[in-house]
Amino acid sequence: MKNSIQPSQVEPPEIMRIEQIKFWEEHTLFLATQGKKAIIEKAEKLLNNNQISQYGTALWVCKAREGYNSTIYNISLTENGLVCKKSNGAMCPGFNKELKDNGAGVCSHTLAAEQFVFMNKFNSREIILPTKLMKEEK
Repeated sequence: MKNSIQPSQVEPPEIMRIEQIKFWEEHTLFLATQGKKAIIEKAEKLLNNNQISQYGTALWVCKAREGYNSTIYNISLTENGLVCKKSNGAMCPGFNKELKDNGAGVCSHTLAAEQFVFMNKFNSREIILPTKLMKEEK
């Protein structure tokens, strides 16, 4: 089965790359079990296009991508977790839909912010991962 996640003993990479995050970051792994493939793929695109920037410890900005969209999203860390809003203050439609449907807000912007932090902390050795049971089967 192409590109499926199958159990296997795999050591963490020396340097975490964007395409590897989906096999190591906890929230991404959980969303994969919930069938949220589109959110995971969109988050990966946001990171690949360098659209996520971090400001301090509780604010991320997802920049608009020319030719794709014109909306800037602000992701903030609140006491209830990450929240995603458009720069005009309106709730991100994807985040709002997940919040209404599942009681927990998540969107590609919030996931990309989480993955951004994970990758930077891993690569700066702020977090050390134990061996996980995940790999990509080709």
